[in-house]
Amino acid sequence: MFGKHHTKKSKLKISLTKLGKKDTLETKSKKSLARLGSNNPNYGKHWSEEIKSKISLANIGRKLSQETKNKMRLNHPRNTGVNSPNWKGGIYPKYLLLRTSYRARQWRKLVYERDNYTCQTCNKRGCFLNAHHIKPFKFYPKLRFIVSNGTTLCVECHRDIHKKEQQLKYNLEACNV
Repeated sequence: MFGKHHTKKSKLKISLTKLGKKDTLETKSKKSLARLGSNNPNYGKHWSEEIKSKISLANIGRKLSQETKNKMRLNHPRNTGVNSPNWKGGIYPKYLLLRTSYRARQWRKLVYERDNYTCQTCNKRGCFLNAHHIKPFKFYPKLRFIVSNGTTLCVECHRDIHKKEQQLKYNLEACNV
């Protein structure tokens, strides 16, 4: 049946056979594990029925207090903050503050109005728009809120521009090696 679809008639029959029946806890846990498939960290492991039932009973409908969540967060072994391999010295909040500031919102609005809320690459209107910095936000701090340094792009065109920039950067790095 993989890749095939049921007809409306067969879907109706299936739903009528399940009408009024409830899954057991064991069936529910099996279904949830099956939905995860190979993304499940325990994929391929075989647990005893006793352990499966303990796991499913322990987690179904469980509501945690904020205190418990905080304790779990502190005891979690993952790398966070300074210990994270992605740590960049705590600069993220500064960029977040800049990008969500009043000046940034005003800049974005002025860029949209100047371009008449139209993508400057494909001329689409009425879609999700992004205000794109022509000279990158990160490298040109003096040009961050200058309207002439912005252009209006739809999400797809904005993504394509950044893909081209990444490809160009990759090609330049390959040439310099």
